[in-house]
Amino acid sequence: MADALAAAFERLAPGGTPCLSCPDKRGFYFRTAAALDRLGFAGPYHRLWQRGLPSPHVWYFTPALLDRVTAQAGLAPIGRLRLATIELAGLWSRIRTVRNMSLAMSVASFAFSVAVYPLLRLLPSDATACFYRRPE
Repeated sequence: MADALAAAFERLAPGGTPCLSCPDKRGFYFRTAAALDRLGFAGPYHRLWQRGLPSPHVWYFTPALLDRVTAQAGLAPIGRLRLATIELAGLWSRIRTVRNMSLAMSVASFAFSVAVYPLLRLLPSDATACFYRRPE
């Protein structure tokens, strides 16, 4: 991964500011899915990684880990923005995008998400926007 970032950042103009969306493994959904996976319920974990979807996650990070990797490419962190873990608008259609998920599992996922939605602002987010700067 460090090689891919270095190659991308070489093309960044001096003083340029890339923003990387960091799927955050400290997040509530990641931790819940990982715990369920350890208990033998792999479905939520596979869904979280977006396996079988057009754009699956390749990595999950913490912002601190991403900072270390980007530092190897010569970038300095300049800020972070906590992103919403989920949005309720369009949630059902996003859940149903996974064609191999049963209707019962889709309903359970939707119900779980709606139930925890009011708490999500208090819990660790599953996504962080990390901003960096290439030196002048």
